Amino acid sequence: EGITVQRFRNGSNIFPITLGPEVGAEVFVAALRRRSVFVYTDDHEPSRISLTVNPTMLRRSTEELVEAFREALSESVKAAARSHAG
Repeated sequence: EGITVQRFRNGSNIFPITLGPEVGAEVFVAALRRRSVFVYTDDHEPSRISLTVNPTMLRRSTEELVEAFREALSESVKAAARSHAG
């Protein structure tokens, strides 16, 4: 919930990600950076992110990456809720 990860039909190391409206894109990207995961938002649509995976340079397990995304998502949803409430 809050994030959709897709894949290209013929395979790729790039995965398009779409953030839901309840996710603060800037907070999400910053939270991932603090966890040494670097993603970049689309110039025209900040809720769209391209995740590029380089398996030869990947020094983390899948579980560690999933946990980084889970924590960043939680942090950004909470921040977005606070900004909408105030």
